[in-house]
Amino acid sequence: MKKLTKKIAKRLAKKYLFKKNLDPYHFIHTAKVVQAVKIISKDKKVDKNLLEICAWIHDIGYSLDNSPNNDPGHAENSLKLLKNEGYKVTEKIKDCILNHGSKGRPKTKEGKILQIAVKFNIIDKDFLKYLIEEKAGGKEIKFLKKRTSDAVKMLKRLKSLKF
Repeated sequence: MKKLTKKIAKRLAKKYLFKKNLDPYHFIHTAKVVQAVKIISKDKKVDKNLLEICAWIHDIGYSLDNSPNNDPGHAENSLKLLKNEGYKVTEKIKDCILNHGSKGRPKTKEGKILQIAVKFNIIDKDFLKYLIEEKAGGKEIKFLKKRTSDAVKMLKRLKSLKF
């Protein structure tokens, strides 16, 4: 089994998230999640290397679905892609990837930070620019409203975490 590194994780994100059928939002989101995990984990005693790796690969599973912008199984698909590529998937990586959504219940500190970072990327100039340039309609506005609400919930969760 091959070992994942930050460089490899970023390469995998580019490989899988720049597919023709995927909305460019996924790579923008992923890059912003990487920035967010760096900020959130800065003064925390956590595996920052693992966090950055998981931030890069958490959504690569969207590339396997026929409706890639709305796939509830994308986390499992992300792990499947890693295994198919021959990479070792540790329990911490599984925890981070499988629990990064709003309904996830991460067990590790790293999983909790990734989950929070995933929601915080909504408050970002590149994402807002994407929405404006793509002439966001009702569906996108509903998505933005939900993500903003999730971000506020995650902020409360972040303040309560003790590391």
